[in-house]
Amino acid sequence: MRRHGFAHRRRVRRGSGKKLLEAFRDRIWREGLDPERQDWLEELAAEEDAEDWVIKAAFPAGRIEFEPEPWHRLYWQAWEAIRFDRFYGAMGGEGPIPYMVIRTYADDHGISGDDFKLFRAFLKILDDAWLLHVAKRDRPPPESVPPSS
Repeated sequence: MRRHGFAHRRRVRRGSGKKLLEAFRDRIWREGLDPERQDWLEELAAEEDAEDWVIKAAFPAGRIEFEPEPWHRLYWQAWEAIRFDRFYGAMGGEGPIPYMVIRTYADDHGISGDDFKLFRAFLKILDDAWLLHVAKRDRPPPESVPPSS
């Protein structure tokens, strides 16, 4: 009897990391927003005669041209489960999720072989996007940086 791998059981899609990354960036950005306010802004921006400033307010990074796909959920759930198992610096900052944390999660969920390589690659895409987001979020405003001598 042929044994089906993780991809068959959990419907891992060997799709575009770009779509996963863009959907995740949109998700990270939306988490910090008031949902009612954002929905209202997006409705205003969707009107034919919307002003440019309304469109910029609703979509500061531009419009996302696709919806998150069902297969993204697998990676988001895994990332949510292990996202805090990383190094946090004493003076701030975060490090990437360690390999052993990802490996342990994969072992616990029956992910191995080529499926693990794909799983790890997609988790790295998400985690790199998170680290970039955190670095931008925690960067001091330009006027608060003391001038160099």
